[in-house]
Amino acid sequence: AGKRYARWVKAAAENPWCVGVSVFQYRDQPVTGRGPVAGASPAAVHGENYAFGMVDITNRPRWSLLEHVRSANIQAAVWRNSR
Repeated sequence: AGKRYARWVKAAAENPWCVGVSVFQYRDQPVTGRGPVAGASPAAVHGENYAFGMVDITNRPRWSLLEHVRSANIQAAVWRNSR
């Protein structure tokens, strides 16, 4: 995830038409899914349980991802100015 994030930020920084990017997900979705949908039966649970947060479901930082995010964010200005 960290390497993909860095590639995405680099591509955005090098694109002269891009004025900014935004991504943030504090924590991963629970392994049990997102819960019932409003208006649906209580048994209708979305089974999504993506692991894309900055911390895992137990609030532990995902250091591998965070190191790539920090590095890419620092490097973004260099990528932008070198195009």
